[in-house]
Amino acid sequence: METLGWSSFYGILKIVGMVISVGGAVLLSFTNSMGSSKETSSAGGGHKKLILGPVLLFLSSVAWSLWLIVQPNLLKQYPARLRLSTLQCLLGSVQSTVAALALQRNFDSWKIGWNIQLASLVYCGVLVTGASYGLQIWCIEKKGPFYVAMFFPLSLLITAIFSAFVWAERLRCGSILGGIMIVGGLYSVLWGRSKEGTQQMLKSEAPGEKIQDVERR
Repeated sequence: METLGWSSFYGILKIVGMVISVGGAVLLSFTNSMGSSKETSSAGGGHKKLILGPVLLFLSSVAWSLWLIVQPNLLKQYPARLRLSTLQCLLGSVQSTVAALALQRNFDSWKIGWNIQLASLVYCGVLVTGASYGLQIWCIEKKGPFYVAMFFPLSLLITAIFSAFVWAERLRCGSILGGIMIVGGLYSVLWGRSKEGTQQMLKSEAPGEKIQDVERR
């Protein structure tokens, strides 16, 4: 869906920006997980979890990427954005409930009280799920799935910053470097894409301008 443009400077700039942004996200993720990896490895079945976790995360990223690509055509056939985001949240809730029932057999963990768990559920339901799905659908309709996908690595950076201020977690040099790479790569991709769009617009308008010049002469 996105033209790479290997032969142009701005096309190469987009590709380099993608690589830098993804590399920054990987660096930031690995740096933040270094502190807890030793504790995870020392626990029972830690090595299996270290392998299973990245595999499941990769499959989740592939599935979510495919869903972003499908949504533009889906919005053309079903333009009701609010109803679509509601259906998406409903189906996700059903799937999560089935998975939770299969994996969590201790019913005491299902009890909800007036504590941080309730606040986390409200935050996840209202903002992380409901509001974010609605905004993603709106952005995909306006700008396409490319813009939505490119801004995803920023969530890692924002999470690291909030963790440092709210939970007093330590920001390592790798996290800072990864954040700089994410922002720089994102800016590089968006700037290259904007310049490519401007060049294509000028090329498409050029024949019309030539015809007007001929008519004036």
